[in-house]
Amino acid sequence: TPCHCCPRQNMLQAPIRVYEDARKRAAQGLKERLPHGIAEEAPTRAGYHAAASGVATPQLPRALLFSGAGHEAANGTYQASSSSRCDVPVYHHMERPGYLVQRDQQKNPRTGKVKHGWLLAGPDGQALYGVPTESMVVPDTAWRSFQGEEPAPCIRTCQVLSEAFFIRADAEQVAAEEAAKAEDWAAASAHCTEGLDQLGRSGERFGEGFEARAVKLLWGRSRANCSLRDYR
Repeated sequence: TPCHCCPRQNMLQAPIRVYEDARKRAAQGLKERLPHGIAEEAPTRAGYHAAASGVATPQLPRALLFSGAGHEAANGTYQASSSSRCDVPVYHHMERPGYLVQRDQQKNPRTGKVKHGWLLAGPDGQALYGVPTESMVVPDTAWRSFQGEEPAPCIRTCQVLSEAFFIRADAEQVAAEEAAKAEDWAAASAHCTEGLDQLGRSGERFGEGFEARAVKLLWGRSRANCSLRDYR
């Protein structure tokens, strides 16, 4: 039972209900009041969407999270754009213009057979990393280094954009906890601040996933700043 004497709790109840209602409406294919990052297409079955032709096509992720690449600038979040190549969206780096992930094709001059793959290209057009595959969906394994430094990146695909920022916020939370164990309070505070920044960029403001992460990061930063005697 909600506590009517607690203004914060009462204030949050309505937005959270609206948010959950919007998720249900999105799952039913209703476009009105969709939360940030949820696609408008009505799903047909798990992992598939209905194309205009009526043929089920793979559900494409809205965001990609690259990490661990030897070419450090290639790491980060890539968002699906309105431009396309080989019948699928091109993904652009959200922080470093010029880095993109796209589907590519090569034709054998002798046989005429066309083969496909996915490439991560840099601002100068160099193919840094890639994976040969006929999949229309970006694979999360088997990537190899081309002109990019080893190691090849690790990839996470995200069906909604906010998921990518939640993953990055969770990584900062883990790093902050490790720094706190070592009593490196400056690093712990910095990791918590970066995690909060990632949450802020997610586009979400309510819901259990957002609030639970925000509370942990705020508490961690307060603890670190108190240990540093930084009470701002």
